[in-house]
Amino acid sequence: MITTADVNSVVDATRRGVSVIASVHGSSLECVVTNPTTCGLVGGSQAVILAMQERCERNALRKTCTERISPPAFDIVVELHSLERWSAFEQVARAVDTIHLGQSYLKYAHFM
Repeated sequence: MITTADVNSVVDATRRGVSVIASVHGSSLECVVTNPTTCGLVGGSQAVILAMQERCERNALRKTCTERISPPAFDIVVELHSLERWSAFEQVARAVDTIHLGQSYLKYAHFM
C-alpha cells in the first residue's frame, strides 16, 4: 500500500535528479490523477475558483476546477493493461492537465 510519505520521498528524489522507476497500482493514469494519495506523483492537484471571464473562455459549467500544481515526478508513464497490451504517455504533464479539464488525452497504445 502506497502512503503519502512514499509519494513525497519519490517526488523529492526526482527533484534532486535521481532517476526513479516505480509502479503504482491503478487501472489508468486517470485513476492515479484522481487518487488523493498518488496524485502527487503526477503533479498533485488543487481546487481553483474560476472568474466569470475565465469560465466563459473555457466554456466551463462549474465555478471550480482542479489544476496540476507542480511538474510530474516522471517523464514517461506506462499503463499495463495485460501482458500483450500497454499504453505510454510521453508528455505526462499535458496528459494530466487534459484529465483535469475532463477531456480525452493522447496516449500511444501498443499491442504485442
